[in-house]
Amino acid sequence: MHTAAGEWLLFDSCINPSDNKPAGLSYLEAIGVSVEDSVKLVVATHWDDDHIAGLARVVEKATSAIVACSGTLTDEDVLAFVYAQEGEETSPLGSGVDELRAILELRGREIVWAKENVPLCPHPPGDSPAVVALSPSEDAVARSVESLIEAATGKSVTLRRRYTASEGPNGASIACSVRGPDDRIILGADLVNGPNPAAGWDAVLSNAKPEGPAAVFKVPHHGSEGAHHDGVWEEMLADDPIAVLTPWTLAGNYLPLERDIERLKRFTDNVFLTAMPALKRVEKAAQVERLIRRLHGDQLETLTGWGHVRARKRVGDSWRVDLFGDACAA
Repeated sequence: MHTAAGEWLLFDSCINPSDNKPAGLSYLEAIGVSVEDSVKLVVATHWDDDHIAGLARVVEKATSAIVACSGTLTDEDVLAFVYAQEGEETSPLGSGVDELRAILELRGREIVWAKENVPLCPHPPGDSPAVVALSPSEDAVARSVESLIEAATGKSVTLRRRYTASEGPNGASIACSVRGPDDRIILGADLVNGPNPAAGWDAVLSNAKPEGPAAVFKVPHHGSEGAHHDGVWEEMLADDPIAVLTPWTLAGNYLPLERDIERLKRFTDNVFLTAMPALKRVEKAAQVERLIRRLHGDQLETLTGWGHVRARKRVGDSWRVDLFGDACAA
């Protein structure tokens, strides 16, 4: 994300298949941006491998950037657990633990431990920070810490609570509000809902709702039903906002589903996808093939699952969306 005065913010990472580099680095280098000088914030929203792949390389190169990680990781026992997983084939934290450890081991980097209402950029924030974390909530942090300690020790914590921790790393992920000169953007990360009103999007609406509606929304968790909250659309977003979502496929499972896209289109006419789920991973799923044909006609063979949605505006102007690669409008 480009803010002002030549400054850039990077949220999460994936690997560009054309050059095996983190996608953010590939993009900035292609347009002539000095990553070392211009990137001021790198956010690891959570440690799922589809959000963190290559992020240690980003942090290492962005030497002027503040790094933000989930407040769950401030607990000494949790950090000890992260380091203890080195060399383990499987970890309760998931496959992203190696990338996370590499980020934490980079010396001399300022890390902001993010949770609801914590300013992330600039730092120190001043009176009106440009980037503020909306999650995880205090309650979600506490429950996630307990969950990870249980995984590390194999023992249950003494005090049992009515609600367990939110599902995996998603419950501790960092959703953000980004404020521009005349507009606002909400980045939903993979924040999901659950039965606990003190966590997820319920907690954002109760404790961390930013002032003023956002015109652009990075839809959380690949558009899944479990991450949808009507209140976000009604109370935090402008009318007909730009909604951007990313696909996910694994072992024949995929997101978004067709019903997810149809649900989003009830709230806005401006739904964009960085790509459809990769056809080669779901070619036997008739529902997905129908969806791809509806959006792309017969050009199925050209879909590789790699695209880029770019939203731009000048102060006082309207937003413009450009699509690259396999990116498409729903």
